[in-house]
Formats: sequence, C-alpha cells, structure tokens
Amino acid sequence: MRIHTLMASAALLIAASTAAFAARDLPVPVDKGWQHADTGLILPATLDGMARDKLADNGTAERDVYADFRSADKATNVTIFLFHPAIDDVAMWFDRAQSVILSRDVYGGVTASGIAPMPFAPPRATTASGLRQAYTPTARAIRGTALAVMPLGEWLVAVRASSTTLDAAATDAAMSRAIAAMRWPQGVAEAAAAVPIGSCADALHFGPAKPAATDAGDALMPLLLGAALKNDKARAVGRPVHWCRDAASGARYGIYRGDGAGYEIAFGDAGRVMAVTPTLDTLLGKGNRYSVSFTDVDDSVRAFPAFDGLPSPEQAIALLAGRSSGVATHKDGQTAITLPAK
Repeated sequence: MRIHTLMASAALLIAASTAAFAARDLPVPVDKGWQHADTGLILPATLDGMARDKLADNGTAERDVYADFRSADKATNVTIFLFHPAIDDVAMWFDRAQSVILSRDVYGGVTASGIAPMPFAPPRATTASGLRQAYTPTARAIRGTALAVMPLGEWLVAVRASSTTLDAAATDAAMSRAIAAMRWPQGVAEAAAAVPIGSCADALHFGPAKPAATDAGDALMPLLLGAALKNDKARAVGRPVHWCRDAASGARYGIYRGDGAGYEIAFGDAGRVMAVTPTLDTLLGKGNRYSVSFTDVDDSVRAFPAFDGLPSPEQAIALLAGRSSGVATHKDGQTAITLPAK
C-alpha cells in the first residue's frame, strides 16, 4: 500500500512539476495540417485516410505533444506522440511504451509477433535507428495493436496503432502507412542503430541509505551535468550508453542501469527521468554518497539532497514531495542555475 501511495503521489508531483494544468488542445482546425516548430515535423489533417480528431500539448511549449487519428468506421486508430526526452534513447522509451501495452487491462495481455522488437530505418534515414513490434491482444475486442519509436534529432516520435477489425500484421501495416504519410523534415542528423534493451544480468541491491549532510556541490553537480548535456559538442563526443533493465522495474516506472554506478528511473513513457548517481567525492573514492535529480521534457533539472548509500527507487521518488536543493533551466542555449537561500 505504501508503495502504491508513493507512486500516486509521484505521478501528481511529476504533473505539477511540468505545469499545474491539464493537456491543452492546440488551436488547429481539424481539416488543416500542423507543423511542430522545433523539429519541423508536419502532421497532416489525415494519415492514410484516417482523420485527425485530437491534437494536444501536455504543457505550454509543445515539448510533449500527441495527435489521434481514426478511420471512418472508428475501427482503427493511430496515435502519434512527439516528445523531448530527458534521455534521448530509443530503446529505453520503446521499453517503457511496451510496458504500458503489456499492462493495459483492455488488452488482457498480449502476444508479441516476434521474439524481440525489430529495428527499422525511419523515413529519410538509412540507419535502423527505430524499433517496432506488433502484438495480438488476448481480449478479442481489439484484434491487433502495434508500436514504433524512432528518433528525430534530440526528439522522439512514438506511434501506437490499434484495431478492432485488423489482426496484428494488418495493424502493423496500417501503422507503417501512417508513419510514411507524416511529413518528415530534411537535414536531420542520422541517429545510432537501435538495440533493444534487455534485463540486467544481476539485480541492484539497495542497502540502508539515509539522507546525508549535503553541501552546495552536491546540488551543483547534477545541475551542471544537465547543462553540459545540452551542449551539442558534449553530445557529439559522448559515447553511447548501453542500458539494461533492472529487476526492480514495473509498469509505472522502469529502472535502467548504464555503464557506471547508480541508475535512472524512467517515469511513464514520455521522457521524464530521475537520476540516482554517485556524488563527486564518491567518484573520487572518498565516500559512498549518491545524488538524486529529476529532469523534465523542458530540460529543467531539479536536484535533491544526497543519500549516504544507494537509495531504493521508492526513497528517491519520495524526494519529489519535498524541497529541491537546486534548479537548472535551459532556454535559447543559456542555462540558469538557482540554489535556495540559506
């Protein structure tokens, strides 16, 4: 019960951290196309004969946008999600979106069409930088569903298709036609080939961890790291991270481990992440403390007090209900860092 309460509170706090409002409909006539300003992606009024009946923004700056398209008989629908993830990794967010499909009651469980998600090259790309999979739901009210996630620069595009009349293969084909019907921008840099995320070889062990005495450096490190990741040169020289899914993952959030110590908590399936990472003194071999930070789709980073050991995901998530120890915001290539007054 306590864990469920924590997760419900965390969901509310994450929504509040992005903005204290519900999704807003974008003022675009249903018979007109729409172009996303930051990426140049254009969603027409129809995709493969399916009319758009919803276009909304989970925020104020079009950093987490979705659009619904439906066939004339309402039997088949395709939803397009365009978001700017805290970690722009196709495999991680495919894994999160797939976990949502696996847990949806309306499907009653699903059977995947293949052993693993299939890499594919998105429109205007030659590298297989996207991942896709089709599924057959156990509940026969929906005959087929399919999912694809692909990169668009530092953004991700996720596509879900479902049908009450088409089987998994035909639903997957309908999704392919919808992807092809979107108007993709030219000149976007190729992304690396996508490799599906697998389970970690071992499980994390969360020892007793208590809030530690925190200094300004503990707050500054995750904030400055977040600022560095916004620098294109830093991205260019950075090597790809090889993620694995920890056994502590669930439907509401995934726990992902990279090449170093600590872990990332990926909430939902639309880009928001909490990082649990060693503090600077720990990296220098002078302790065993871990910092915690939360990064939103608007690139803002909130730092929280450190722990004197590796905290459990529940301990890290609980920090969202408290006061942050610093905030970094990014706009027009500039970073502003704010630390609370003592």
